[in-house]
Amino acid sequence: MKYPLADNANANKDEEDRCLMTFNNIINERKNLKKEVAAIIIEPISAMNNQMATPYFYKKLRKIAKEHGIPFVVDETKTGVGSTGKWWGHEHWYLKDAPDIVTFGGKAGISGFYTTIEYR
Repeated sequence: MKYPLADNANANKDEEDRCLMTFNNIINERKNLKKEVAAIIIEPISAMNNQMATPYFYKKLRKIAKEHGIPFVVDETKTGVGSTGKWWGHEHWYLKDAPDIVTFGGKAGISGFYTTIEYR
């Protein structure tokens, strides 16, 4: 990703599309080998260098997970409990379908997770 995001929207979209295509290819290769992907686990803001993608990327990644029946897990250890301006960092993605599982800890003072009804 190139920052500031707004000034590099076209280049960043191209990079995100490249990453999404690569990820989809990996899933399909694994399926062909009869080795399913167990889950997609993602942080809203990476622990390394505080990098993040755009909502476009996360929406597409969520869609890929849903299409392939792969649990979509968001690790909110660093970004949860209001530290991004919203209660959960993934709320900035404006997802149509909520994450299947959200984990939290660190700043929350307690560790845990919550799930969609389907994953209870």
